[in-house]
Amino acid sequence: MDRATIVVVGDDPGSLGELQRRYVGDYEVVSERAADSALLRLEQFRDAGVDVALVLADQWLPRGATGVELLCRARDLHPAARRGLLIAWGDRATAQPILEAASMGWMDCYLPKPALVA
Repeated sequence: MDRATIVVVGDDPGSLGELQRRYVGDYEVVSERAADSALLRLEQFRDAGVDVALVLADQWLPRGATGVELLCRARDLHPAARRGLLIAWGDRATAQPILEAASMGWMDCYLPKPALVA
């Protein structure tokens, strides 16, 4: 039985590693560091019929798009996938993108970036 896939996009290795550690038993966890490579991977998954259950994206990505823009595009590529925006605790600059994305239906939720557990 093939497992559903979680796609995590961001350049914080600690957060990405923590998500992989937590969910690798139940899902294929794929990480990309930038929007352009993540969108390419999501297109490949669509073309291959891969079941993407969840796309998580950091709002501030290094190349190609913001997290909100990536989640909007992910909705077109994988309409059944849940979409969440990863934010740093206390980052007030994410307030406007969160409100816009939520009102437009581009994301399902926002979450604080996971921290490494000691």
